[in-house]
This record gives sequence, C-alpha cells and structure tokens, in this order.
Amino acid sequence: MIRELITLISLGGLGKIKKDDSIENISLRYDFIDGDAIDLWFHSYLARLALESLDDLARRKLMNNVNPKYILRNHLAQRAIELAQNDDFSEVRKLLNILNNPYDEQLEHEFYAQAPAANLQPTPISCSS
Repeated sequence: MIRELITLISLGGLGKIKKDDSIENISLRYDFIDGDAIDLWFHSYLARLALESLDDLARRKLMNNVNPKYILRNHLAQRAIELAQNDDFSEVRKLLNILNNPYDEQLEHEFYAQAPAANLQPTPISCSS
C-alpha cells in the first residue's frame, strides 16, 4: 500500500480529492490491492479535509508545489544507463530535462510520472553503486 500511496502523492492524486467527495466517488481507490485498508485510509483523509480551512483549489496548488510529479525512479535511471552504455545519451538528456522541472505538468512526458509496471523486476541498488 505504501508504494501506491507514494505514486498517488507524486501524481497529485491526493490534491484532486475534494472535501465533499465520498469514498465511493474516489476512483483512485481502485488502484490499490487492499480495498478495505485504503477505504479506511481515505475515510481518515476525508475527515482531515473536512477540518481544512483552504478551499480545494488552493489546497491542491499548495500540495502540488511540494510534491514533485516527476522523480528519478530506478527503472527510468536503469533504462537511461543501458542506453548510455551503448553511446545513446538521448534518455539521459530527456530525464535531465524532465527532472529540471519536477513540479510542472509535462503532458508529453506523462509516462515518466508513472510507477513502474507491476511486471518489472525491481532494480537492486546499493550505496556503492
């Protein structure tokens, strides 16, 4: 559930939820494996939003200003590394360009904001890599 929540935050998903939404109207809940657990979490989140003094739009803008949409994910870095090892630095340049503005909407680069596909093997990393 943590992985899905991180993705939800980085995509601005939490900011899209409105104070008067009901859990049934939050389509994002279907992105989680444990439906009961996320429904409990969203129930708590909606209760917290009810206490918020900001309107939905102002809250969303503030949230999106501190939660980058684009982050360097291991699978993206690995792909860029593999291409660079074959003297193709296009993906390195593209990632650098995208990550220079991590909070901005970049519709043409929406793929880079997504979590890795479920079928992707995790990329092992270490502090010495």
